[in-house]
Amino acid sequence: MSDRSEISASPTVLDYVYPADHQQRAVLKIKNESDLRLALKIKTTNNSCFK
Repeated sequence: MSDRSEISASPTVLDYVYPADHQQRAVLKIKNESDLRLALKIKTTNNSCFK
């Protein structure tokens, strides 16, 4: 579960989890609800990325 390569996500989700630009802009890019849930799940799982 800790292996990130197992996570299959669209570039939009990856841009949310690892924002290339400003985080709120990345949030606005998410239009698919399932992508948003996946992004939030990844964000919660890998919260060390957000400290």
